[in-house]
Amino acid sequence: MFIEIGNDSNLRLAELRHVLSGTLITSADIQFTIVLSGGNWQVTGQSWPSSMTLVNTETALWVGPLVNSMVLAEGEHYEARITANAGTGVLGFWRLPIRAIVREG
Repeated sequence: MFIEIGNDSNLRLAELRHVLSGTLITSADIQFTIVLSGGNWQVTGQSWPSSMTLVNTETALWVGPLVNSMVLAEGEHYEARITANAGTGVLGFWRLPIRAIVREG
């Protein structure tokens, strides 16, 4: 995945499923933070953690805002750390690699 520097965008989490039953999760508290890859330094210019919102119940598509004011360096590697809590012991955690690019063309 990549983030275009200076542009508003969304982080997407598609087809969120319960690991045991395989059912789509359409009710959860999902939050994420963008950090410098390999560390715990949070990207500035956006408040963390940021919440994700369910936008499509049929595909369990969740999106979270990435604002144009985030301070990113071209070519630098970052990481989205996503935590989902669907209640009753249903928890999930992901680390998604991201690279910052400049939009061209």
